[in-house]
Amino acid sequence: MKMLTQICFVAVTSFIAFPLFAGSITVTASSEAEIVPDTATLSLQVRAVEKRTNFARDNVSRTFDRLTIALRQLGVSINDIEQSNIKQGDEFSYINGKRVLNGQFASMDLTIDVNKLGNLQKIYDQIATYDDVTLNNTKFKIVNQQAQEDNQLVLALQKAKHKAQIMAKTYQQNLGSAISIVEINSQVMPFMQARMMSVESDSQAQPGYESVQVKVQVQVEFNLN
Repeated sequence: MKMLTQICFVAVTSFIAFPLFAGSITVTASSEAEIVPDTATLSLQVRAVEKRTNFARDNVSRTFDRLTIALRQLGVSINDIEQSNIKQGDEFSYINGKRVLNGQFASMDLTIDVNKLGNLQKIYDQIATYDDVTLNNTKFKIVNQQAQEDNQLVLALQKAKHKAQIMAKTYQQNLGSAISIVEINSQVMPFMQARMMSVESDSQAQPGYESVQVKVQVQVEFNLN
């Protein structure tokens, strides 16, 4: 009877000293941000109508030169201005159902990339001072959008680790390495359509921008030492 009691005591002591598993902790965290455009592309047309084609062409060329100088003073590089060849032809209108020749037209299409959006309103104001220049369209875009999306994933993972550290410290445990990382939710979607700038002239396009809402959620399991 004494021998049986001693064997049982040794067995219980051995189980307490060598636990079967170390344990782990699982946390979730998320990060989200609104990414707004940082560049804009403007589509313009310079157009003149005169009695003679060469007069119309000269007017278009002079307007282009003046506009280019003004844009460079507002921070637009000459490399960010793309121009088409000058188109020319007859200019007609219809009066009482009859086609009437008004003169000769000349036109040039321009594409302007604006990398400093802080100057965009001044650029709109400058364009509005030209009677023979029309702003047809403004498109906004986000440069390096993927890098900004990746940054939100990094922030979510950092938040998960920080949360796990607090939880482990509360229970007097040491946080080990991550043993499982799962991205349980990732959303990239248009967030809003908003008016960013306005042009006083009714003949000008009314620009707006579409931002992107990025949301990332992760689940991470850590070892506990």
